[in-house]
Amino acid sequence: AAQRLHPGLRAEVIIATSEVLCDHVRSGRCDFALGRPRDSDGLLTTLLFGEEPLALFVRRGHPLLGKTDLQARDLFDHDWVMPEPATLLTRSVLARLSDLHLPVPQCRVATGSNLFTLAVLTATDAIAPLPRAVAASLSVHAPAPFVEVPLDLGLGVPPYGMIRRAATELTPTAQRLAARIEALALGA
Repeated sequence: AAQRLHPGLRAEVIIATSEVLCDHVRSGRCDFALGRPRDSDGLLTTLLFGEEPLALFVRRGHPLLGKTDLQARDLFDHDWVMPEPATLLTRSVLARLSDLHLPVPQCRVATGSNLFTLAVLTATDAIAPLPRAVAASLSVHAPAPFVEVPLDLGLGVPPYGMIRRAATELTPTAQRLAARIEALALGA
């Protein structure tokens, strides 16, 4: 929509951890970032958008989907695909599983790539915790080859938002794009 309104708009999208994105904003490489605030020096401000709920996803036709009385313990009969243990998503999932007195899942493939995770899901009986919004965006035009496991464990990661340099004005173009993103994220 922003490109239709502003045909000359050019945007670079950098996919990285919140820490790296905050460094890019702090240094001026990026005008703003969508992520989790990691600022202890007062150089950044964040407009929080909200929680990021996670769900467990599997391929269509996965054996878990045919169970009539699916229980949390059934999840641990399968491999899981998650990022490395130090990442926020994996730490959050493992903490929630611990809170529920559930075991640590077997995770023989570790990746931070949602695309690779989905490729593994569609080719195996693995399970992956993913942001619901990511899965929804990938299945908006056609039925996706993966589906959400119908079992809510209350998984999520801390709130995210738009991170900007404090006391710095955005360029008019960056301001228009930021305003559009804020409106979409906040449901305005």
